Amino acid sequence: MENYSKPPFRTIKTHVANLRAVKHLNRTFATRTLASLTADDIELYLRERLRQRIRIKTRLGYREGRRMVKPTTVHQELRVLRRMLNVAVRKRLIPSNPCSGVEFPVAVPYFRIYDLRSTYATRLSAGGVADEWVTQLLRQGDAQVFKKYSQMKLQMQREALTKINRHANEMPESAAVTVPEFGNSGTVLAQ
Repeated sequence: MENYSKPPFRTIKTHVANLRAVKHLNRTFATRTLASLTADDIELYLRERLRQRIRIKTRLGYREGRRMVKPTTVHQELRVLRRMLNVAVRKRLIPSNPCSGVEFPVAVPYFRIYDLRSTYATRLSAGGVADEWVTQLLRQGDAQVFKKYSQMKLQMQREALTKINRHANEMPESAAVTVPEFGNSGTVLAQ
């Protein structure tokens, strides 16, 4: 671990997080041989670890907190374990990495499927679909509901125009061409 986690390979903050992960991994896997470790063992560790509560360090020692261990914490621990086992495979201590058969935990915040309507309508509108069509695709008989989505469309158009203006102002003078039919009043950007 020391040869693969310390700077310059990883930042000091990552190294400290990796050492913390190794402490938790050692509690479960230190007595096991590498060859006896299976994907089922790792999945069991994952399930048990996700059911644990966080430990809080106090002056008098550690106490159990109210919150559960986050999936991202367990994910970091499994990344460290996977890295260690990849080194073992490369050094031919084990034939394959048992972590390859384990799905890592991912925290997905709850959202209602209904919340996707806004995204759907906004993207349709921004893509140039006519407002009437968007209203029909949303299955709304009333165009009043569409007003909030059209406000997003106007805001996106304003942002796009601002970006275009900023880009045009940053271009070198050689890229700007005077158009003869407009006289001196108009410049067009050369492509």
